[in-house]
Amino acid sequence: MNSNMIMKAILSILSILSIFSFASALGENYASEDIQDIVDAARLKAKESLSNLLDLNKSALLGGVGRSSQLDHEQDNDYFEEESECEMLEVSYYNMTAIFTAHPVTFIMASVNNPSFLSTFDSSEFFDSLNFDEECTALGGEVVDVSVDIAIATYSVAIEIETFKLCKPPPCDMFEYILTKSVEFYFAAAAGFFNGIEVEIEVTHDLFPSALCLIDYITMYNSTDLVDWSIEAFLENDFDAGMEGNGLYKEYYKNKADVKVTNMEDYTEEVATIEDLCDGDNTIGHLDIVINMPLYHRTFRRYPYCQPPTCSSDDIGKWYAYMSSVISEMEPVDIDIHPATINSCDETAFNKASMKKKNGNVLAKSCKWLKKRPDSMKEKFCMKNALGGYKSASEVCPSTCCACKEESSDVFLKKSEFSSDGTLSLIKKDCAWLQSVSESVKTLHCEKSQTSYVGGYPPAYIACPETCGNCS
Repeated sequence: MNSNMIMKAILSILSILSIFSFASALGENYASEDIQDIVDAARLKAKESLSNLLDLNKSALLGGVGRSSQLDHEQDNDYFEEESECEMLEVSYYNMTAIFTAHPVTFIMASVNNPSFLSTFDSSEFFDSLNFDEECTALGGEVVDVSVDIAIATYSVAIEIETFKLCKPPPCDMFEYILTKSVEFYFAAAAGFFNGIEVEIEVTHDLFPSALCLIDYITMYNSTDLVDWSIEAFLENDFDAGMEGNGLYKEYYKNKADVKVTNMEDYTEEVATIEDLCDGDNTIGHLDIVINMPLYHRTFRRYPYCQPPTCSSDDIGKWYAYMSSVISEMEPVDIDIHPATINSCDETAFNKASMKKKNGNVLAKSCKWLKKRPDSMKEKFCMKNALGGYKSASEVCPSTCCACKEESSDVFLKKSEFSSDGTLSLIKKDCAWLQSVSESVKTLHCEKSQTSYVGGYPPAYIACPETCGNCS
């Protein structure tokens, strides 16, 4: 991906500000015909700019799974025809109709130019007065509920609108539609063009990330050296060859398929580089990357990413869930990128910890090795402090050492099996489920020795040590 292209996309979103600057001068007459062209132009500019941003990231991901980074001409035309239809329909839904005053940009101007309107605003009363649901449905649209937080510091007015209604045309992609609305709200408020009035606006939806987070996240990666360490860059490069070359993987189903799992935390130099580049107020998060094709499966556990302060791990997870769905729909491969599975009793069976010193040398063993020791020896090793550059057993192997508190929501890999098309299907369960089954079923899962972490999920005995009876 080209960072200059990303920045152009961001700047084109910012160009919406000049449109809003003129719009704000119209004052309280927010329902006038004069403002309609401005509202439409603002909405379309935000839509176009955000689509450019999304397309750039889609191209990077699509390029990483054996596909040209550019969609072929026919698909490209189809895409823009759908976008054009979406935009034109929404214009017709709001233009001079009964729901015009509920258009996001119109609503912002009403709120900022007439603070008493906002301080006495009642969401249900407002949308009921417009007969919004019926009008939107009659126009052919779909009613979508979002939450909107508006704060006008200048007037000490703040309100949380738990249900703000949007009228989405059927051709509009839900993800891009919600983000576009968020962009319209955010940049209208953040520009500071309301004659010195300080405004903050945030739009949220349970299924989609914050637009501010998305813009900050993509911009950060594509304007710094982090671009070489992004999820997109990882998929673009020959990740499989790198894993094969250093041997940092575990192989399963050798006689059935090519199934490998690697823990990205084992790549210590690469992880250190990402951590160094992720400076300031940014924090490190982790994602599991799962690639699934017939007779081929890869799990890359805990790939580190840099998270801006405007993002939550939930935002990043929602973003990559969307990107995963885009790839899976267009490619002969299923990709699942999700927040890394990190349970309360988080342990990787093959990680090593210090056990003792012998003849001046530190003996380091894996959690899997420790689990098989007699209880008395296990307890002895779990009580020891860290030695010789290795972490202590209680820190590396908290489940085995019973140094953690199991949570009912902690998940484990219940079963993995091959489907008729040769892809590997994964079934996960949580400790609450394991607590509810019969003793025979519980024993069956708790005694499974396989520690594959396929899909990023640990076995039951690690995720649920108390339920499995390993910790009293």
